[in-house]
Amino acid sequence: MNTQIFKGRDGWEATTNIDLDGGQTAQITTCKRYNGKIETHVSVGTIKRDANFTSFTHAIFSDYSKCFASDKMRCTDKSVNAQHQFVLNSWETIKADIVVFYKNKSIAA
Repeated sequence: MNTQIFKGRDGWEATTNIDLDGGQTAQITTCKRYNGKIETHVSVGTIKRDANFTSFTHAIFSDYSKCFASDKMRCTDKSVNAQHQFVLNSWETIKADIVVFYKNKSIAA
């Protein structure tokens, strides 16, 4: 688990990547959204690492994606970090939700 906190285009952001089974990665991102709220989303996809470039690929409507926290507050490093850590503390519950999502997806196929 690797968490990065940095100042992005719209203010402070936090990102954590967690490797899952099957070569997938859960990307947890906390940042300010267009609606002025700080939101924490979890998206599952794959990470490609080349010598000079790293990319995260997520298939919309096929891969897991869910918002786990949304709050109207100032976008400071402390507020972003606190909300991000709050969601990370629920990782086992989130991981179970991801497993159920892909299990149901394979049953439907």
